[in-house]
Amino acid sequence: MRRWAIWALNVALFVTGCFLAARIAVAIVAEVALPLRTEAPAAAVGRLADARSWADSKVIVERNLFGAKVAGLQGEAPAVTEKSVETKLPLQLLGTVAVDD
Repeated sequence: MRRWAIWALNVALFVTGCFLAARIAVAIVAEVALPLRTEAPAAAVGRLADARSWADSKVIVERNLFGAKVAGLQGEAPAVTEKSVETKLPLQLLGTVAVDD
C-alpha cells in the first residue's frame, strides 16, 4: 500500500509541476509575442464623441420600432412611414437606454 501512495504522490507532484511550468511559459510568451496595450488619447476620444450628432441618433428614437416609452415625452410615438421586415432570429429585447453626458 505504501508503494501506491508514493506513486500517487509522485504523479500529483509531476502534474502540479507541469501545470505551473505551463503557466509560466504562457506568461512569458504573452509578454513577448503580444503587442502592448495602449489607451486612446483623450483628444481622439473627444473627436469620436463629437463625430456623431444628435441627428444621427434621432432616427432611432423617431422610428420607435419596439414601442418603447420615452421618459419625459408626452403623447403617442411618431408614426412609422417605412415598412420594416420582421426578423426570424430568436431575439428578445430586454430594454433600451439613452443618456446624455
